[in-house]
Amino acid sequence: MNTKQENEFMQELNALKERVSILEKQHREKVNCSRNKPIHPDNLKDGEFEYAGKFLSGDGSTGSTFGANGIKIASLLECNSFEMAKVIDAFSSEERINIIKELAIKRLSAKDLMEKLGFATTGKLYHHLSFLEKVGVIQKDNDKFRLNARYISCIVLIFVGVQSLVGKNS
Repeated sequence: MNTKQENEFMQELNALKERVSILEKQHREKVNCSRNKPIHPDNLKDGEFEYAGKFLSGDGSTGSTFGANGIKIASLLECNSFEMAKVIDAFSSEERINIIKELAIKRLSAKDLMEKLGFATTGKLYHHLSFLEKVGVIQKDNDKFRLNARYISCIVLIFVGVQSLVGKNS
């Protein structure tokens, strides 16, 4: 490659970098705009549901920004009931809910969870941890467990729903 070709190549490369930078900026502005706009129920059609939120664990190790995802309620009712029951079962145990709550605060090892939650045996703890891992609620990084950032919005919505139902019935 001669000097002229190198210069032309560098100019093209710089032009591409600039275009990518502009597109990334536009994308960030679009995403930030849609996430920061309050969702007003009057703007939804019957049968639609929207949610938005931001989560950061107490130790800052796990976070998620979610929302601007409209859902048709009819599609929720089409979900496989057996698969739904398996996931809901993850939240049907006081021990598993306590594990989820602790991992919302910070990443913890199995030893730390045993001490914090007073599990008598590692077998019982690992039974719950493996169940939560299998359905995707938590994941293990090295020797510590944490909430799966991909599903934090799901966990938050379940807790919001439960809080509403508990408040309604008390």
